[in-house]
Amino acid sequence: MEVSSAGGAFVIAVAVAGTVGNALTIAALLLRMRREHSGNASSVFIVSLSAADLCFCSLNLPFAASSLLQGAWTHGPLLCRLVAAGRYLNVGVSLLSITAIAVNRYVLVVRPSLYGRLYGRAGIWWMVAATWLAPCFLLAPTLAGVWGRFGPDPRSPGCSVVASGGRSPKAFLFVAAFLVPCLAIVYCYAAIFRHARKARLQVEAHGEAARRRRDEWRITRMVLVIFLSFLACYLPITIVKVRPARSLSEKLSHVN
Repeated sequence: MEVSSAGGAFVIAVAVAGTVGNALTIAALLLRMRREHSGNASSVFIVSLSAADLCFCSLNLPFAASSLLQGAWTHGPLLCRLVAAGRYLNVGVSLLSITAIAVNRYVLVVRPSLYGRLYGRAGIWWMVAATWLAPCFLLAPTLAGVWGRFGPDPRSPGCSVVASGGRSPKAFLFVAAFLVPCLAIVYCYAAIFRHARKARLQVEAHGEAARRRRDEWRITRMVLVIFLSFLACYLPITIVKVRPARSLSEKLSHVN
């Protein structure tokens, strides 16, 4: 009980800090974009990332804290489905937003000739829409109960994706919505830093161009830190959740 109470209190603290922090980030970026009368791709993607994290902290974490404190899900089956779907959606949007920023950095540094064609105003907003619609598309069969379903998690007091009729989309979701974006991010950053080593002398340039380059590298490093933090937080629990759950009787029979 003490562990559940401590866990619930920690989740509440994260929810409050995350809600305030992401709200301030969105406000600051929107004010900057309005002041400068421009919305570059990185700023737009970071606003989208912060919006997904804001939804996660303000709408999902309170239910997670409640489940930990009470030791069970007590909010009914409909909210169980919606909260679980919302969590997967927000995590998916967050990771795809980080991927979009990594690809943006890659094109800017490694393929600058393509940047103007890919990152016009319309192109940027289509990419943002894709980061939100792709997780919705992937989760739709589970939300409809066609391929697995959202329900009480047998491993925890919360709700998650569970098998239905012996079928579960967890392995597919892990590959399509987690592994593929992570590999894309790793590739982009490997290419960026390889290119940076070859062009190291350019860092010594002075003036406005050098300042812009330093700002771009600061954003690149910041997003890399965000990705590594995301990976550290979600990779262990993602691997655990992908493994099929076994009932208590199955575990006992395995031991015997």
